[in-house]
Amino acid sequence: DAGAQALFAKLPASMKYLDLTGNQISLEVMQGPIQLPTGLKSLVLRNNRIGDRGAAWLASGLPNGLAELFLDNNKIADTGAEALLASLPAGMQDISFRNNRIQFEAMGDHTKLPQGLPKISLGGNRIGDRGAAWLACALPPGFTTLFLQDNLIGDAGAQALFAGIPATLQILELDGNRIALEAMQDDTRLPAGIVHLNLKNNRISNRGAAWLAGRMPGSLARLFLCNNSIEDTGAEALGNILSGRPAFKYLQLQGNAAITAGGRQALSAALPNAQVVCSEPEDVA
Repeated sequence: DAGAQALFAKLPASMKYLDLTGNQISLEVMQGPIQLPTGLKSLVLRNNRIGDRGAAWLASGLPNGLAELFLDNNKIADTGAEALLASLPAGMQDISFRNNRIQFEAMGDHTKLPQGLPKISLGGNRIGDRGAAWLACALPPGFTTLFLQDNLIGDAGAQALFAGIPATLQILELDGNRIALEAMQDDTRLPAGIVHLNLKNNRISNRGAAWLAGRMPGSLARLFLCNNSIEDTGAEALGNILSGRPAFKYLQLQGNAAITAGGRQALSAALPNAQVVCSEPEDVA
């Protein structure tokens, strides 16, 4: 912290990019108000020791022109996340809080993500269903890219996300959660503009695959369903729907061991204009 304090105080106001990845910074023993360069656009503090107190101190003086903030692999929980989200400049373009301790279960109703923000990365936290429901209501209009891998999210959280995410969303990463798509409401749909959906390493079986098949918009181009529990019936349901979607280009189903050779052949036949990966990486149609 002493070195960080000295740096912040002496850096030129015109500095645009500052990367302090992999140090021992906690921002907990800083003296006086924060003094970051007024022209700073990108601040990278990955792999440090920043917790809630340090995050709150950082939030107190972020430059108005800051566009990117990367705080992956620290110790930030809800108190620190709320302080940061409440203070981020309106022009933010990319936020990454991967691998922290964030749940979004103790957030105030007034806390929202910055207006105009297109992207946030939150993989490897502890968000769960309640946190996912809060996040779905906090995303700004025009939002496009959401990373939520490995966050303990189940069907209730997925339901809230699908129902609340802005229609402008294009990329949704939900790899490594607890989603089965078996407790979803019939009227729930995926965002109308989604292009890329990753549901690898979840708990999706034939029922979930059938539900998904009936809710995919025509914009979808890439679907990742590796390492679930889908069988031929679920694969067939997906193929039947996707066969009529000219925008669709890539389907990945490795690790669904119950899909037979016949099921893989049927999928390839149904999707002649798409790349279909069903078993081993070299099995590409």
